[in-house]
Amino acid sequence: MSEPKYISWLQAAFVRLHGCEASHVETVHVCDRRKCETVWEGDVEVFDLIGHPGARTGYAWACDKDKGSDTIAVLALPPVNSPLTAVKAALVGMSNGKNAVYKHYFHSTLTTKKLVYPSK
Repeated sequence: MSEPKYISWLQAAFVRLHGCEASHVETVHVCDRRKCETVWEGDVEVFDLIGHPGARTGYAWACDKDKGSDTIAVLALPPVNSPLTAVKAALVGMSNGKNAVYKHYFHSTLTTKKLVYPSK
């Protein structure tokens, strides 16, 4: 189970980035493998979204919550429909060289911003 401070941080990210409230549902461990190589592995937090006009579910994580890092919040809009597809969308967005803020991939389902999770 994820720590309450971390979950609260991710909930606040949905408010700041997407203008909606988020209620934590579960933590899902994701491992994205391609050609027998692990591309990304970690925990993705799943949220029910309240007040978003198009998405009912969102996925969020911080890249390195122990050290403080960028927060990623992805809306579940087609084709994003699972924690794994949310991670894949984020990886594609990051590989496109977007650095500060972007809403571009998968019909604006992905938003990342330099929101730094406070380290312990």
